[in-house]
Amino acid sequence: MKRQARTISFYHSTQARLFWFVIFTSLVLLTFLSFRVMQGRAEVKTGQLPKPGVARQTFSTMDGQKFSLESTRGKVVVVQFFGTWCGYSKRQVVTNNKLTSIGKSDELQVIGMAVKDPRSNSQAIKQFIADQKVNYPVVGEVDDKYFVDFVDSRDVSVPQTLIYGRDGRLLAHYLGYNQKVATEIEQRVETELSKK
Repeated sequence: MKRQARTISFYHSTQARLFWFVIFTSLVLLTFLSFRVMQGRAEVKTGQLPKPGVARQTFSTMDGQKFSLESTRGKVVVVQFFGTWCGYSKRQVVTNNKLTSIGKSDELQVIGMAVKDPRSNSQAIKQFIADQKVNYPVVGEVDDKYFVDFVDSRDVSVPQTLIYGRDGRLLAHYLGYNQKVATEIEQRVETELSKK
């Protein structure tokens, strides 16, 4: 009886290990494939003009300015979708502020797009702008519909950064933020600004 109980116990523990191994492996594969799909989507979009509805969509910034991709044609444009609660979004402000000193206002437009979220509201966005010393225009409470249209993906994680060339075509799309992304953003902007 004890031997049979040990055999059953061994069988169940082996089955449990196998079950958790399959679950873990599946999660790793799904994460890897999701990352590859997101990377692929960003690569496919580069070089393309935004859809007309996206280019014409006009937003009001917190300080009363109007912004649309169509109205900034001829400039290099950096659009960053961010969350006021997001640590990576906060760290990216330093890079965005630095960009504004690289190019003249008639050559470069940096715009922040604060995504709509229960953790954020008009007051939280104003506080974010003050605390992070944001020196570029910010659009407040951007609905996911516009976020999805801009990034051409259902992935609305933040931060996401889009860089458009003077011709209005998408040069780069970055998901997330780290030092490598910061360096690449600066280099892309500087390269595009050097083209006349």
